[in-house]
Amino acid sequence: MLAGELVNKIRKERKLTQEKLSSGICTRQTLASYENLTVDIPFTKLLKIIDKLNVTIEEFTLQLKQTNDQKRFISEHMIKDFYSNQYIKQKDLTWLLRLYDETSDFFYLASYLQIKSSLIKVQNLDDQEFLKDEKNNINKLMNHLDIVERWGNFELAIFTNCLWIFPMPYIFVNSEKVISHLIDFSEIRIYERSAFSFFFNIIILFIDKNDLKIAKYFFEKMENTLHIDTHQLYEKSFSVFLKNCITLMESNFDDNESYKSSYNIINYFYFLGFHKKAKELSNLLESLRG
Repeated sequence: MLAGELVNKIRKERKLTQEKLSSGICTRQTLASYENLTVDIPFTKLLKIIDKLNVTIEEFTLQLKQTNDQKRFISEHMIKDFYSNQYIKQKDLTWLLRLYDETSDFFYLASYLQIKSSLIKVQNLDDQEFLKDEKNNINKLMNHLDIVERWGNFELAIFTNCLWIFPMPYIFVNSEKVISHLIDFSEIRIYERSAFSFFFNIIILFIDKNDLKIAKYFFEKMENTLHIDTHQLYEKSFSVFLKNCITLMESNFDDNESYKSSYNIINYFYFLGFHKKAKELSNLLESLRG
């Protein structure tokens, strides 16, 4: 969590609108840009903001550290451990929901839904039953994204990581919003990896659904929006892999060169030590082959 996100969290806990908190300090639009992480908060402005929130700089710093430590543990251990072992204890999922109930921080709700939906996929369980059971939580997440006027990196990450649980109309509407936003903020470094993750996930989503037309549409959007250079080897390799998958779908899976190129990329990731990602791509390629 960064300072702007914590300001947003405390402001909502205090039931303050952006207009009320920003009054006498900055414009409402400027405060929104701080909270959405599109602009860094100048220290002098931050002092005025947290003073108006009735929080001392020591309390703010401590809360920032405690929250970051907890979220870092969830991101670096719980989520990564799940994707490595394809298993998570029910008590850990319950803990994530409890954290959300206690803090109203959508990071915890999004993490819960991301892990649980992935668990459904790897265990080949009924995803419709999952969507029915979690309908209320999914609606809460969508409502949160809907009320944020200008998505920051946090909202983009939620949308990207939880694509599989959202209804198709919601995905299409917000994907256009995301792409427009990425063009506006293409020079902000923090968006580079997030932007690529968005396109990778949404293309994989439609490849997985065997929807060639939509997969090609978002691949073209990715090429036109990101302009991936040849020196960006990580991104370029993924881009070539996605293009190979689309080519295989177009050729009815009868294109040996695309298979060869794809396996070269998988071996490249194994060589670099990205074993989880290599395995993920290998599984995807095998699923395409049937």
